[in-house]
Amino acid sequence: MKNVTIHGFNGAIYNNSGIGTITNYGTLTVTSCTFDHNSEITGGAIANYGTLIVTNSTFANNHATFGAGIFNADQATLNATGSNFYSNGDSSTLQGGGIYNSSQSTSTVSNSTFDFNYSLNGGGIFNAGGTLNVNNSTFFENVAYFAGAGIANSGTMTVTNSTFDFNSGSSINSVNMTLTLRNTIVANSIGFNCWGSLPIDGGGNLDTDGTCVGTISPDPLLGPLQNNGGPTPTMAISMASPAFGGANPANCPLTDQRGVLRPQFLSCDIGAYEFDTANSLLTAVRNNILTLIPTGNQHDQTTLTAVASALAAALNSHNWHGTDGNHLNASEGEDVFELLVEGACGRLMQLLKASPPSVIPAQTLQTLLNNVTLAGRTLATVAISDSPGGNPTKLAQANALVAKGDADAAAGKYISALVNYEIAWSLLHGD
Repeated sequence: MKNVTIHGFNGAIYNNSGIGTITNYGTLTVTSCTFDHNSEITGGAIANYGTLIVTNSTFANNHATFGAGIFNADQATLNATGSNFYSNGDSSTLQGGGIYNSSQSTSTVSNSTFDFNYSLNGGGIFNAGGTLNVNNSTFFENVAYFAGAGIANSGTMTVTNSTFDFNSGSSINSVNMTLTLRNTIVANSIGFNCWGSLPIDGGGNLDTDGTCVGTISPDPLLGPLQNNGGPTPTMAISMASPAFGGANPANCPLTDQRGVLRPQFLSCDIGAYEFDTANSLLTAVRNNILTLIPTGNQHDQTTLTAVASALAAALNSHNWHGTDGNHLNASEGEDVFELLVEGACGRLMQLLKASPPSVIPAQTLQTLLNNVTLAGRTLATVAISDSPGGNPTKLAQANALVAKGDADAAAGKYISALVNYEIAWSLLHGD
């Protein structure tokens, strides 16, 4: 199932038979779909009794008694990546506003956001005795009437490089079960950050009230939940945040929630967001390419060497203004964007579509493309933020171009995205 919107169902679309707006007993892959205002007793959007793979999808305003977004049944498997769970559940939802994970089942949630979901227990996720792994994900302003506004755990759970902020009803609740926190921020809960069994400390954690594990800090200095690039909203940090560079490197994922390479600086950051600048993004891509060159075939090596040279030229200090890594000299901006569009993205896209295929994994090439594109996006959005009193017509045009670039990037049209970001930057630069 791909690029489908399901809205307002109060019943079922059957894959075999069962309950849930969609009920799966086999293997179901859901990509770039939207489930909105659906309702059922179990699994407001999807009830999974088999294997369910969800990528880059949205679950919003769905309702059910168990698992208003997704119900993952006993012995079922769920893998959710790059998805947004927003405003699912209500006062009739007993467990799992976003996801309900049953006993003997396994759920892996990565690069996803849970915001404004509601349940009596487990506003974001309720783990009812199964195995739950959460990586690079954000839980913001979820609500649980009893406990576990972010996650309520009655099984085995590991949370890595995730961010919990302003959840109401204890962010994480785990009673007499196994919970491990690694490189995770738990902050500003209305109630306790953690309640129940003390989590196992996997290192690199940040806790604002001392009820979890890790370093106690009064304020992680998180930005608002917003579009910072990537498929889901995130909460940015700055270099001033105690989360900056504070993670345990042994447990850092290769990228953050947006797909930004980790680390950007000396050590990776705590939480779902890795602090970056346009310059650091391009530097990280170049460094990764230099390590990839010896692993490729002859065509790979030739192409990647050319990409590394283009990035080195773009990173020349002559092109950059100031020290924050986000400003180009006006006279050099077009040349830098040309290096990114043709010298980097164009060649990486050639490798992605090469025949015979490149020996570099497609996912690795897409990550590199994503990071180059995010660098262009950063240059454009900083130009917009630098021009609050600028020409309103140009500001509106620039914002529209960034939005179009974001849509292109989400569709894998990296060159088109960069061109839109370049036009936005050129439009505003100097206003």
